[in-house]
Amino acid sequence: MLFTKQQNNEDIQETMKAICYRLYNPNDIMKSYVQIKQPKEEFLKRADEAIKRNWINYLPENSEVISETEEIVEEEKELTTVKDLNIFDDNDFEKKLDVINNLNNKEFIFNLLNLSVEYEIFDKLFPILIDEYLCKEYFMQNYPVLVDSKKNIDKLRYYNKNLFEYKGKSYYVTNDWYKNTSKNTRKNRTPFISMIREMIQES
Repeated sequence: MLFTKQQNNEDIQETMKAICYRLYNPNDIMKSYVQIKQPKEEFLKRADEAIKRNWINYLPENSEVISETEEIVEEEKELTTVKDLNIFDDNDFEKKLDVINNLNNKEFIFNLLNLSVEYEIFDKLFPILIDEYLCKEYFMQNYPVLVDSKKNIDKLRYYNKNLFEYKGKSYYVTNDWYKNTSKNTRKNRTPFISMIREMIQES
């Protein structure tokens, strides 16, 4: 074993520093910006042994980061609307919500916004969608759903090429949505769809 029962936390910390030192060569990477003191020889030996015996376990790739990258790539695709899909033969909004909920992020949010316009609830919904605090409270959303196109945005979190148009104004739309099948616990589609459903039922 790399550590014995007698070795304390300080030994473990120093060994971990030595492993990082061996793996990343910080003084070569950062050069003149900063110089890291070389760990003691005994800890470097432990680090070498750990690396040699493949005791270093790397964290798996973050699937949510990958999905966010895919959403950036999705930005390049032409937006497909529900009308383009020709999937609705009636006016049953529940069926529409079910279909929309299973679409990819861009199709999901744009079609949901269009649905709110179709059922004439968008004016009631709009003040929530532009408010960062309310979006977080209602949808577990980390960003406002809509941002005026004249404002600066975090370009990684919003679609830049496709804008949502309403009453002569344009808005950036966030791409930060997670399907129920996602490993991320922040299932922010569900509360948004629930709000849409309630507003339609009340209208």
